[in-house]
Amino acid sequence: MNLNCKKALYVPLKSAKLLAFSSLLWWSSEAFAQQQVIRLPQKSITLQEVFQQIEKQTNLSVDYKKNDVTKKKVNVAGGNIQEVLNKALQGTGLRFRFEGQHIIISPAEKKSKNAGEPKKVIGKILDNNGEPVIGGTVRVKGTTTGTITDFNGNFTLDAKIDDILEISYIGYTTKNIKVGNQDMLTVNLEEDTQKLDEVVVVGYGTSTKRSLIASVSKV
Repeated sequence: MNLNCKKALYVPLKSAKLLAFSSLLWWSSEAFAQQQVIRLPQKSITLQEVFQQIEKQTNLSVDYKKNDVTKKKVNVAGGNIQEVLNKALQGTGLRFRFEGQHIIISPAEKKSKNAGEPKKVIGKILDNNGEPVIGGTVRVKGTTTGTITDFNGNFTLDAKIDDILEISYIGYTTKNIKVGNQDMLTVNLEEDTQKLDEVVVVGYGTSTKRSLIASVSKV
């Protein structure tokens, strides 16, 4: 009975020691990174060269994938490890973290757009022949927010991810497009054959919209 009790107590105690040791390693690496000064040459160098200098001047190793690191040169003055890495990785889309005696370089997590946050949507409206639709209406469905296309069929509009864009033009079938994560939209409208075949009364007889070419007034 006593042996079983000792065994039961031993396992969690061992795990606790390992956890404390791991935490100590992480803390010591963090503290070391804030104290250890890295000296770099006064010139533009690549990220790989920055990592090499860190490994050369410390007992830490820098782990990264070559495909994630560009060959673009950076200007980084000396400083502690954290300062050097923060400046070197600025604008690269990469981040760093400490794991024991290792510095792990990895792509930063992309922040997803909040569904309730408006974003700029750019689009182009074309007809079924691939020609730009001039003066087409683009409206956020259920709202008064909208715009019209320019001479090249282009439009710009602020909309949310969950919004539905209602795209319409005289003689064409109205289309509803969900914004989603797209920042650039290309929409092809199709002719509404029923509306094109409607009879229009003109001064000298009748004609259909499809065959009507001259500019006329309609009552």
